[in-house]
Amino acid sequence: MNFEPQKRSPVLPKRKNRHLKFNVYILVLIGSFAWILGGCSNSIGNSAVSAVEEKKSEVAIQSVEANALQSEPVQMKKQAEPESAAPQSAAPTVQTQSVEVTQPPQTPTSDTAALQASIPVTPTLEAAPVEAQAAVALPAAEPKVGFMAPDITLTALDGSAIKLSDLRGKNVLINYWVTWCIPCMDELPALSRLSQDYQGQNLVILTVNGINQDELSKVQQLVTDLGLSNPVLLDEGEAFWNTYLVQFLPTSFFIDSQGIIRHIMLGSAPEDQIRAKVDRLINNQF
Repeated sequence: MNFEPQKRSPVLPKRKNRHLKFNVYILVLIGSFAWILGGCSNSIGNSAVSAVEEKKSEVAIQSVEANALQSEPVQMKKQAEPESAAPQSAAPTVQTQSVEVTQPPQTPTSDTAALQASIPVTPTLEAAPVEAQAAVALPAAEPKVGFMAPDITLTALDGSAIKLSDLRGKNVLINYWVTWCIPCMDELPALSRLSQDYQGQNLVILTVNGINQDELSKVQQLVTDLGLSNPVLLDEGEAFWNTYLVQFLPTSFFIDSQGIIRHIMLGSAPEDQIRAKVDRLINNQF
């Protein structure tokens, strides 16, 4: 009998393969589970962050609404204060340029009187009398065309005082000059001739020297040399300069018999042009 060694079946390698497959399967499951847990944790984290931000937004909105509710009564109170807080003894303020008297006060009928009685009247404001309204009907005194010329008093070279309002009823031409202004020197003789030519025609020509920018001795010598016949006034303290807002040398103001400025001439002009403007002034053609 022949005895041959029997071949063993590869049981052990199969078991090893099975264990290897099982381990791989387990690792895949563990990895999948870890990936799922990671995604869930990220989702939970994002949800938590979103919830926190949403909560912050709600708190901010509630804070803004609360501030708005608290500030609204204060604003309403401030708007209501000017009407009720005015003292009863305060005198009414009159706007001179906005008041215009066109018709006399009318007597209200019975219907209008009943309507007026139902309207509350503020006790701090009183209707100005007709005389006071008429007194402020003209525009306020301003150095502008169409406005009343500001009243001013200046001293002449001879020491006399001339007040502009005392010349009311006459047409007035006021010229502002200084000795170091060459165009002024060319214009002064023409004004002196016009003053002589228009004598008796309701015209007064005044020349105002800016003495604060000049010297008295030069002014006196110039008046003598040129033989100026019209009054020469001295602007001491620059009262005229500041009141009439002089910006050019020379400057001339044409004022009618009612004291209203009808024309302002900046700089010098030939004698014929000044004469034409004087004619328009005395003939009320401006």
